[in-house]
Amino acid sequence: MNQLFQVLMSTIKAKIVPIWTKLKYWTSKSFLQSKLLSWIRDKLANLFNVKPKDKNDYFAVRNWLISKKLAFAIVISLGIISICTLFMIINPVGNMQGEGATVYRFNSLPLRFVEGPVRIKARSGYIAYDGHVSKGYASGYGSLYNENEQLVYAGNFERSQYNGNGTLYYATGETKYKGEFVDNQFEGNGVLYRQNGSKLYEGEFLAGLREGTGILYDSGDNKVFEGSFHCDNIVYNQFLGKKTSDVGALYTGNSCIYTYQNEAVVCMEDIQAMYVVDNNENSIEEGAAVQQIYVLSDVFAHGQSQITSMEQVTSILGNPSFEGNSYIIFQEAVAIHQLQEMGKMHELDAGLVMNSTYDEMKTVDSFQKTQELYLYVYQTEEITYTFFCKERDGAFFMYSIE
Repeated sequence: MNQLFQVLMSTIKAKIVPIWTKLKYWTSKSFLQSKLLSWIRDKLANLFNVKPKDKNDYFAVRNWLISKKLAFAIVISLGIISICTLFMIINPVGNMQGEGATVYRFNSLPLRFVEGPVRIKARSGYIAYDGHVSKGYASGYGSLYNENEQLVYAGNFERSQYNGNGTLYYATGETKYKGEFVDNQFEGNGVLYRQNGSKLYEGEFLAGLREGTGILYDSGDNKVFEGSFHCDNIVYNQFLGKKTSDVGALYTGNSCIYTYQNEAVVCMEDIQAMYVVDNNENSIEEGAAVQQIYVLSDVFAHGQSQITSMEQVTSILGNPSFEGNSYIIFQEAVAIHQLQEMGKMHELDAGLVMNSTYDEMKTVDSFQKTQELYLYVYQTEEITYTFFCKERDGAFFMYSIE
């Protein structure tokens, strides 16, 4: 009996399975698409099979006769192309399995009406953004990626720009900046990092630059300076008039003291500057006042400008009150020596001779007093600026403030 039943079922199955297979194929998406495309192709072939018989089969446009069937075929073709193009624009790529966020092309029309989490494909096909959108803009929390699928930024957006708290990354993946943004720029409070991961600066920013109060760190995350910044530069004149004990509250980095007769120069190596004190009546430890500060840089920050030439200096500060050649003095010799230690200014000869050298204290016995520099001196109401050049009309390599 069982054998008879199995034979019956096998016979039925042999008849039904082919029918079921055909029905499944006839209702499949690929079969329907192929039939639809074949029908469209046949219709278009008939439309383009233009065989006008008399003048009634033409449209008369001035001296031109245009086949009615041909014109109709062109209109239909353009309509189909337009519909297909519109479909490609408005149709999102689809849902990512398990992600819960729809993936849209960057130019997808429905993206302009979405509120909530999405993933956006760039023109070249990679996922460029993963996060919240509103009215076609990245808005709220999200992550931005580059074409190598590396994270560029993670944080808050507003109208597709970094706004609010976020983290910006180097191309190699390390954190570059963490803090507040306004329209893609550092603004507010934040921390700037070196590529090796150590802190560079922590404090206030404005329009992408260090501005206000902040702290500088060395590569070992040790604090070296805490004070005022303007346009990404230390405000060096904040040292003027301070006692050396007060300077210690601003600068805590590596220092080296050079002494010569009754003068002393303190080099602040981590901020490329040095200051001059009068060591005649008061010792450095007791708090002699800072009279002059040298900035060992060929860039002069003034207002919103980064000045690198004497022409620019004159345009900002006016005509110099003095210019001309001058033999170097002790502090200038030390400054040149420091620049040489930094790998600069090898063509100048400071000629420092020291009869005792320690890590933090150096006593100078003599220096090359016949070395000449060309000086430009500018006098303002409160401050005197001196710019040092190797020759007239040359670029300055350092400047002093007093």
